[in-house]
Amino acid sequence: MPWGDELGIGKGPPTQYERQLVGAALLLFVGAVALVMTARKEPKPGRFALVVAGVASLSAIALALTVRSTAMSNDQAHVLLGGGWMWMAAGACMSLGATASAVALRFAKPVEPPTKVTKRVGNKKNR
Repeated sequence: MPWGDELGIGKGPPTQYERQLVGAALLLFVGAVALVMTARKEPKPGRFALVVAGVASLSAIALALTVRSTAMSNDQAHVLLGGGWMWMAAGACMSLGATASAVALRFAKPVEPPTKVTKRVGNKKNR
């Protein structure tokens, strides 16, 4: 994904922003793994996993905003014109939305499975 409107920039983030991008991706991966691992053990997401996912999502958003503010302060606003920064910010916000959905699942009333109906077989007189 291009990170600017100049041909010289090419694809991918500029080298000074690669750390932030990789850090945000790793944080979001850790948050996703935490929620997946808690889903195997309990029917509802665990508190620790929700905290990890929430902190990871908020940290990724903070990194995206850091990239934006650094680019603006260094007079590199052209970096923000490509779709790369927007996809970074959108991914972090989607992760925060997924974490909020998991928090809502924590407070949801559990759905009970339907009871199994057994068929009674009687003698021929009862039919």
